Amino acid sequence: MNVRSWVSGFVAVSFLAGQAWAKPDWVEKNTSKKHPPEKFFIGVGSSPDEGSAKDKARAEIAKILKSKVEQVQQDKETYASQTTGKKTSTQQTLEVSSATKVKVEETLEGVEIVETYKDDNIVWALASLDREKTAADLRKKATDLELQGDELLKAANTENKLQKAKGLYSAWEKFAKADGYSSQLAVVSPTGAGVTYRAGETRIKRDKALADVKFRVDVKGEGLADVIKTINQALTGIGFSGVSAGQKEDLLVQGELEVNEFDRGTPTKFAKWGLRIEIMDNATGEAVGTLSKVGDEGSNTFDLARQRAIVKIRGL
Repeated sequence: MNVRSWVSGFVAVSFLAGQAWAKPDWVEKNTSKKHPPEKFFIGVGSSPDEGSAKDKARAEIAKILKSKVEQVQQDKETYASQTTGKKTSTQQTLEVSSATKVKVEETLEGVEIVETYKDDNIVWALASLDREKTAADLRKKATDLELQGDELLKAANTENKLQKAKGLYSAWEKFAKADGYSSQLAVVSPTGAGVTYRAGETRIKRDKALADVKFRVDVKGEGLADVIKTINQALTGIGFSGVSAGQKEDLLVQGELEVNEFDRGTPTKFAKWGLRIEIMDNATGEAVGTLSKVGDEGSNTFDLARQRAIVKIRGL
């Protein structure tokens, strides 16, 4: 081997060795030339265990996304409170955004571990999320939900108060979730994206439609005061309103409790009970909900068994 060849070989080996030992830029600087911020979100994790390092890298992206999405929501709420003439009030915007934030876990399905690096006993992992690809996925999800919401709004265009309320409620759920995806899209998309107010506007219509549904409870039977109270609370919790004097109900909750003596041919006396409740839509005359419960309770006498049955029913 001549001197020239020896020197060339030495330089080549030294160069390659230097490359092998050189740390990637994402390890030293937490940035990657291969994955620029305008195109990718990146996360770096390290651990003696490779699996743990990868999990930490993914978690880093999750933390970044959650923080940025929350900021978008806050900016939206601030904008609503400072802008006049908007149909969506600050309180309604706060309620919608706080109750309907879409979890970023779905978006994180697009995260990939693109590189790993081992330094002594420590493994480093680089996670990457393609912003353009993820934005396209979020845009499609939001658009699909908006279209579904539009169809539900069409179904809500009816004189039947209950069907109208149900349609608006379902539409609101679709728009609210779409709004959450739009919040993520505003973070992920390189060009940014606006957040619509359709969820807030639909919620106003939904609440009005729910309040327009008047109900009356007509459930008969001994010891049913607690049951009737629970039914009233459940219906008002949904947003329906109890019927006032002189008004005609849209929903009639009717039912009856029967408690009868039941002889099993033993010294123990039994009270067999049955409770059936129906929720009727007065506009159609159809039952839109039913509840049927049966059971029996035993004791030394029928009266005591009956009392035990009533206590049981109160706890339903």
